[in-house]
Amino acid sequence: MCGTCAGLGFLDRVCPECGFDGKSVPLTKQDVTSLVLELEKCNVPRNYFGKNWSSDIFWVSHNNSRGNRLVESYVSQLEKVHEIFSSGQLPNRSVLFLAPSGHSKLTWAYSCMQHALKAGFKVAPMLDTLEIKRLFILSSEMPSRVMTGIDYETYISADVCFFTVIKSEQRRNSFSVIQDLLDKRNRRGLTTVGLSRYSISEISSWDRSGDFRKITVPQPEENLFKVPAIISCL
Repeated sequence: MCGTCAGLGFLDRVCPECGFDGKSVPLTKQDVTSLVLELEKCNVPRNYFGKNWSSDIFWVSHNNSRGNRLVESYVSQLEKVHEIFSSGQLPNRSVLFLAPSGHSKLTWAYSCMQHALKAGFKVAPMLDTLEIKRLFILSSEMPSRVMTGIDYETYISADVCFFTVIKSEQRRNSFSVIQDLLDKRNRRGLTTVGLSRYSISEISSWDRSGDFRKITVPQPEENLFKVPAIISCL
């Protein structure tokens, strides 16, 4: 039971504590059953089921960051992209969000995934960069091989794909996996969204060629899916 809205929500705004949106379109029992099955396929934790992200929820626990222009810009961008998902659409480019732990990345992502599923889009399970690497390697020998509940073709061809950068030492080599993932999905014109608590330099510290760091340089429009927009508050 929410201590702010008593689980009933507000008619004019999203509850800043539980994220309940009183203006949302009610779902039938059949819709809910279908959505729950899709959420389980996408490995969304049950404690995130039905949780709607909003900037109000973020500021409740980060009030001491108000006035920090970097954080405010980051939250503003989260809000803009979330509004695209909540309106039943997908961003027309890939995005990479970089922020410290505890900055609402997962809550935001799971909320976006639920909006995309509700709108009928195919959403890939959220994998980390090491899991993606394993999937790519295994599928090169056996294309139909299923790992973490999904096969290569289904993963690559999903309408939208969210991923995280692994927290182990392997994060320093994540750049190659990210490049490969973006390149494969760019050829199909599909949106990819990445989440990381590490900076571009940390993700690519083993990149001797320096190619990955070029994603921080503005790119022509035809690379919108291959070269992600970088939204950072690091």
